[in-house]
Amino acid sequence: MKKGDHIYVDRCSCKQHGIYVGEDLVVYWTDQDSKSDQLCRVSLAEFTQGANSKVRKHACRCIDREKTIKKAEARLKEEKLKYKFINSKDFAIYCRTGLKMGDHIYADYGHCFHHGIYCGDNEVIHYVNAKRIGKTLLSKFAKTEKIHIKRHRKSFSQTRVVKRAKRRLGERNYNLIFNNCEHFANWCKKGRSRSSQVEELPKSTIKVASDGIKKVKQVTTGIQKGVLRKVRKTSRIRTPW
Repeated sequence: MKKGDHIYVDRCSCKQHGIYVGEDLVVYWTDQDSKSDQLCRVSLAEFTQGANSKVRKHACRCIDREKTIKKAEARLKEEKLKYKFINSKDFAIYCRTGLKMGDHIYADYGHCFHHGIYCGDNEVIHYVNAKRIGKTLLSKFAKTEKIHIKRHRKSFSQTRVVKRAKRRLGERNYNLIFNNCEHFANWCKKGRSRSSQVEELPKSTIKVASDGIKKVKQVTTGIQKGVLRKVRKTSRIRTPW
């Protein structure tokens, strides 16, 4: 176990997560042990309560260990917490990775940037496989790539951003040009559906792509209508039995 590690203990009813800050001390979010959620600094023995502690590894990027400890200590000193956390795991993930509920995040897939909304507790809401808006684990969103946080000068509150994202769960209106993953994430954060990836493309490219999508839809619709006509004709044929 090293300073800055995200550790946890597996108890009967739940898993308790915290940040090991050195000198046999742990900072953690007491979401299960108190009537009111708060941060505490306790000894490692008090944190584990006889259970074996384990170090949690993260699929996405981790920040420097000293910065991890500073984040935990900074939140500990606040009379009123600056950020909201769902549970002890959510707090520990924030300290170790810098991610907090409501963040607009993205990963570089090489051919494009994939965007989503981090909704806390190691989960992301995003367009899954360019088909529907769903909720997946952070590791599945990242696909081994580094996670980046997109900063916004002005945006809705953490809880409002997550509520907006959850409101669109199950949506199947993906469109590469007009409603992609970045459009969705920006709408959740600021209420404006925009995509810098699309805006940076030449207008001629956008027109070609848009016309291509329309033609595909027209061809698909034509095939569907043709199939329906054949089915209707077949249904009119009288059989001898």
